[in-house]
Amino acid sequence: MLYEVKIYDGSGNLVNTISSADLERRSTDYVRAQLTERDREHILSLTEDGQTSETNPHCMVA
Repeated sequence: MLYEVKIYDGSGNLVNTISSADLERRSTDYVRAQLTERDREHILSLTEDGQTSETNPHCMVA
């Protein structure tokens, strides 16, 4: 589970807070960027063949 990130400057003043929703989005975007075209084709072939059970959107990121 992702929480939130608080960023402070060198004086200890809060500069920015990144919410858990934003962290989740960034994480998903990062994983999607790491998938190759071959990976995407393989995932799509599994869904078309019915080889995947009911999938959670967090499990399938293609």
